[in-house]
Amino acid sequence: MNKNIYPFIADEIKFHLKKQAISYKQLGDCLGVSEKTIARSLNNHQSLSIERLSLISNIINVPLSKLLAVAEKQMSRVHYFTQEQDMLMAETLCLYDLLCLLYDEYCRERLAHALNCTLTNVNDYLMQLESVGLIAIHSLTNVSVLVPKHTMFPEPSQYIVKKRQHTLNKLIQSCHQTDNISASIKLVYAQLSEEEYVAFLSNIKQYLSQLVTPTYYKPQLNKKTYTIALLSNETVESAGNIAYPLSLSMTT
Repeated sequence: MNKNIYPFIADEIKFHLKKQAISYKQLGDCLGVSEKTIARSLNNHQSLSIERLSLISNIINVPLSKLLAVAEKQMSRVHYFTQEQDMLMAETLCLYDLLCLLYDEYCRERLAHALNCTLTNVNDYLMQLESVGLIAIHSLTNVSVLVPKHTMFPEPSQYIVKKRQHTLNKLIQSCHQTDNISASIKLVYAQLSEEEYVAFLSNIKQYLSQLVTPTYYKPQLNKKTYTIALLSNETVESAGNIAYPLSLSMTT
């Protein structure tokens, strides 16, 4: 069974459990497992076997074939983040990273380590995600994601624009690190709009021009001569964006 379909099967099971007023504990008792195991399984932290899915389908009186058919139909639909969710993740870019991690991880200590932040930060981020309906916090050790894993950002998306600019800024900063002698060539394949591409080139050209102006020179011993080349070309157009392979080459 395609593992990507499992969250949709779990959602359909939860729908029928709620409809028939069957609690996780009652379902666990019927299956001979704990309530915690059911919660983990239906919140995408632990998969159910085909045999157990078949037993659940009998308990909720819905054929397994129907569960799979509805799940496949839901999976084939394109799901989008709402404007409110997009705006929130644009304000704090790491929220989307956290959301992606939550599909496979719910230990707050490991989440803090992955995001390079504190537990207080993680708790704050989780509450922000919950405030816009992206997750549900049941307890300190039980968090469920309320949107499919392949949910897309709408067009236009504030998050996408902010993320691209953040990525471009990091690229420029890495190019500024002239003491990084271990790297001679940096390459990036960027999906940019024409305006974003022009802005990126303008920033790079401005910095390169500073390197050759007298006001930039500072008394310094052991200077070396570098040849710096910025190469780019327009390739294909897709969904209104142009793909520009960019190459920055530095040699001594």
